[in-house]
Amino acid sequence: MVSVILVIVGSTVVTLLAVMGIAYSLSRVSDPSLKALLTGFGGRPAWFNNGAMDVDGRAVRVVYTPRGRNMPSRLTVALKGDFFAHAIFRSETQADRISKEIGLNREIQLYDPAFDSAVYVECEDEPFVRQLLGAREAKERVGRILRAFTSLEIDGKECRIIKSPCDDNAGLGQDILMEAVRALVALTADISLPAPGQASATPLTDESRRTTGFFVAFAGVVLVTGIFLWIWGLVAFPPVLPGKAFMSSLVISGTLGFPFLLYIYTQLKGLSTASRYFLLTAILGGAGILFLCWGGLMVLNGSQDVSPLAVHHVGVTEKNITHSKNSTTYHVTVLSWERGFATYSFSVPQSMYARIEPGDTCAIGTRGGLFALEWVASKECQPSR
Repeated sequence: MVSVILVIVGSTVVTLLAVMGIAYSLSRVSDPSLKALLTGFGGRPAWFNNGAMDVDGRAVRVVYTPRGRNMPSRLTVALKGDFFAHAIFRSETQADRISKEIGLNREIQLYDPAFDSAVYVECEDEPFVRQLLGAREAKERVGRILRAFTSLEIDGKECRIIKSPCDDNAGLGQDILMEAVRALVALTADISLPAPGQASATPLTDESRRTTGFFVAFAGVVLVTGIFLWIWGLVAFPPVLPGKAFMSSLVISGTLGFPFLLYIYTQLKGLSTASRYFLLTAILGGAGILFLCWGGLMVLNGSQDVSPLAVHHVGVTEKNITHSKNSTTYHVTVLSWERGFATYSFSVPQSMYARIEPGDTCAIGTRGGLFALEWVASKECQPSR
């Protein structure tokens, strides 16, 4: 009996939350025509994330996602099916043309100048693209879809058209939307069904996904490792002159970064999405190599250092507090013992900060470093109170 009551209460709560989410999402659409279109699409209510209608015997799902803090609004019209393909069709940009001209991207060409110059095909499966768009009617359907929507995407078990951003005055009306949806239904009807037991993607698609996924993941691992080493070096072996340590590591990272980018270029070259993944991998991997060299240099410089400890007795000149979103840091500034530098700053615990005043003395212990990058081995202050 208790379990039945819990199920009923749980279902009621979930339903209420869903209704509240629907009302909130639709309330963020301020344009009356767009709101009417979304709430009455197909002659019956099209609720947020649950809109549906029947078009030529196919169930079409309508999803509107309102604009978020870092995401544009998005309207998705999708239908389920066994498409045995992964492809994206969108308007071709100048960046796409440049990527093809330099040989980085390779796009499947249908030898239709008007279509090839207007539509960019993100797909590695040439037989599928030629089978889908072999007829002029199919190309015209894609053109009608892209005149109203941002992209047409086929992803194994779902085919969808997306308009983003889809804010006020989005230019969508009942006739335009219905024309694009009917073109989508007609286009997908020409896709050959997979054979029994066939996978949801072609070997060419799987191979390209493995390649891009591997290099993006590898670059991510390099970045995470580099940040870890960098934090370790700053905390355990802080250099007296961080700028000098950074410039030294920059020479090393620049030397390693060029062959890394060249290798990534040669491995991704020839894919329809090569420029996108090359840019992503270059940013992640380039930053990772920089942090890796910078942090590795500081860690090796301090952990392998056998130079004697030098103690510098210096006076406190000032103290200050900095605030971030989630923390507060207490800083003390002392006179520098290095030529050409007037002061040296470091952080201290709050209890020590409250006791230190300008004019007090601090003993800063430093070592020369394995790579002649002096680093701070100890800090001790003698408060006057």
